[in-house]
Amino acid sequence: MKTNPELLINNNKKRGGPVLFSRYQPGEGIYKALEIGRENILFEVKTSGLKGRGGAGFPTGTKWMFTAAAISDTKYIICNADEGEPGTFKDRILLLEYPELVFEGMVIAGFAIGAALGI
Repeated sequence: MKTNPELLINNNKKRGGPVLFSRYQPGEGIYKALEIGRENILFEVKTSGLKGRGGAGFPTGTKWMFTAAAISDTKYIICNADEGEPGTFKDRILLLEYPELVFEGMVIAGFAIGAALGI
């Protein structure tokens, strides 16, 4: 498996490197999401190959497509930050270091799937 040493170093909490790209401006993703619309967001997430951070690695685009197509009076976007896998601290770091980006991601995901409420 090919790895990028720079990414591993930048994702290493002990070395204090950035987990995300520093050129990103908070709120930028929401404006872009509103600009391109729900269908294009779903397409971009599906074709990106993005996977969940849990042990199963389920494709995010597939999950969002199922949820967007589900018929319901009310849809919710839920931030599941349970670190059930032994020895993982992936969610804790994001919530402590970048909570505004977690909320921004929830807004974008909620918009894409048609959710009215977030938890």
